[in-house]
Amino acid sequence: MIETAEKTYGVLLPLADAAEVLGISVHTLRQWIQMGRIESHKLYGLRRVSEDELLRILEESRIPARSKTRSRLNLPGATRDRVVNR
Repeated sequence: MIETAEKTYGVLLPLADAAEVLGISVHTLRQWIQMGRIESHKLYGLRRVSEDELLRILEESRIPARSKTRSRLNLPGATRDRVVNR
């Protein structure tokens, strides 16, 4: 089922990873989801956020992505040692 969802929605990240990318707490991310600011998908009872949705929020809000997410999001200029400045 996850493979099918990823074909439909792209790469899906758990809320903890998505919150880390955005530099916010999981609590804040859950609030944003509830407010409709971020779209999420529920798989096997767990909420996930698509990579495309995170990129949209990063671009829209100009929030710099956290450095550990470079390999997941393939953001240009990101390294493990520094935060991407956009």
